[in-house]
Amino acid sequence: WGRGILPNQKVFFRVSLALYDYWLLSDETSTGFLYTVKQLDQRYKPEGARPINSLTQKASFLPRIPVFFCQSCKVKLPVKSRKRYNESIRGNSDLLCSNCYKSKEKEVSDNAKRILYEFKNRRFKAADYLSGLDFLELMALLAISSGKESGSPLSQSRNELIVTGAHSVDQKILSSLENKGALVVIDELPPEVQCACEDLYGDYGRVTYYSRYQNVARPARSGSLQKGVYLNYLVMESATEAYNISSILYQKIQSYAVSFDEMSIIHQMIKNIQMDKLYKLVCFIEKEFRLRVDQSNVLSALLSHLAENYSPNNIFFTFFNRAQKAVMYIHKERIPEYISRHCFSKFVGDYIQYVEDNDYKLSKTRSLPPEIQSSPFEALFSQLYLNGHFDWNRLSAKEVVALSMESIPLREDVQALLIEGNGQ
Repeated sequence: WGRGILPNQKVFFRVSLALYDYWLLSDETSTGFLYTVKQLDQRYKPEGARPINSLTQKASFLPRIPVFFCQSCKVKLPVKSRKRYNESIRGNSDLLCSNCYKSKEKEVSDNAKRILYEFKNRRFKAADYLSGLDFLELMALLAISSGKESGSPLSQSRNELIVTGAHSVDQKILSSLENKGALVVIDELPPEVQCACEDLYGDYGRVTYYSRYQNVARPARSGSLQKGVYLNYLVMESATEAYNISSILYQKIQSYAVSFDEMSIIHQMIKNIQMDKLYKLVCFIEKEFRLRVDQSNVLSALLSHLAENYSPNNIFFTFFNRAQKAVMYIHKERIPEYISRHCFSKFVGDYIQYVEDNDYKLSKTRSLPPEIQSSPFEALFSQLYLNGHFDWNRLSAKEVVALSMESIPLREDVQALLIEGNGQ
């Protein structure tokens, strides 16, 4: 190393040479550097130098290239590793210093918040919508909103939101709730709103030059917006303070006096819920026995009668028993397909007719398949009005209505009609 050089100076020269070689470029290598880290360690370690990776931690490299300067304030942006150097050269690293990045991030955040605020103000218009809802709509709203976090979607779409379990009934109720301002349905987010959500809450699938500064996903926040069905903001008596919607709905339902027409609608809805279960049981029977069942008016009328007068558990046992006999009959008699698809309905109908003509009862039951579950409306209705009968599968529609009549608040004209009917 030359005479007259102090030991500390020798160390300094060795370190300087090692660092110089570490950053020495070459177009002929795959990495872009003349020497590999292994080659540098093999060369300088015998001379007493530390591993090259530890040396670079306390040193930095600043080429005279624009990408190594902040594009905003032009402050220097040196790198300490080859990886960071390559990222900068390829455009995958910082183009902003930390101060300018924070300033840009705040600018982006403020703009995103403004976009979301304006979008929410356009779509969510607070109103006293509860005054326009009937009894069933109040019940449905409480059933689907109970236990949901404020501001989070009730469902990803209206088709996926379950109220009673009967799809046609649910869509009618949900459409009415939307038209009356209780629900807000966002089918798609405008591109600028989607970008604002990504800027605020993170989505690094769409990277921008300033979001590459820190390659980590930001945690999701409760204010994030996505497409789905939302509960609208509620204003009562011109007040704007926040309310516990579940408590308000519960109180309103408890004080609501049901009219005669509404009682008829409630009865029909209960019957529709039970019928929907029976249709699902028919589908289960078809798959279980590989038996085609024609969806005819005869089947519809039969299921309507069964839902009104028998529990799903009783009917499921009957379905299973009659399906076995129908399959045996079809195979034994070699019944053609255009006739066999009506056999199940006939076998069930004939058996029910026999039971009723002889004043028998369906005593045997079979538990429903696990995929047929209680709907939110059914669970809420049982909790409020059925005095512990939480499982409608053990009750007919007529029994559910009879039990609920003891608890549902009725208008005076309905009470008078019931008293008059009992007197006769």
